[in-house]
Amino acid sequence: MSTEAEDFGPSGALLWHGYVDQFEMDPGELAALRQACQVVDELDRVQSLIRKSAPLVTGSVGQLRENPLYAQAREHRKVLIKLLATIKVPSAAPGALTGNVISLAAREAARARWRKAKNGAT
Repeated sequence: MSTEAEDFGPSGALLWHGYVDQFEMDPGELAALRQACQVVDELDRVQSLIRKSAPLVTGSVGQLRENPLYAQAREHRKVLIKLLATIKVPSAAPGALTGNVISLAAREAARARWRKAKNGAT
């Protein structure tokens, strides 16, 4: 099953392995995890766009308004939380995940971006 991680970006693959390498999952949980991995990768792309743009944009009548990418990121986070909530993880499982899997995925994605930027700048 872990070969499916190849279909995901760095954060999605980290999230995938964080679950399937630790826990037995039923088909419904695997489907939710697949979707969560896709959502976390999409969220990475949205956050990348946010970093390259202004927090405020000009609206249709010239008013300043929040960049719609922020709302998109919030919606992705809500979906991600709902998907991950459907996956039943034993709280006292030996070798259970420590920390927040989403934080780990975000940290790994940031490291991957940093390495890419560093390698591209040399």
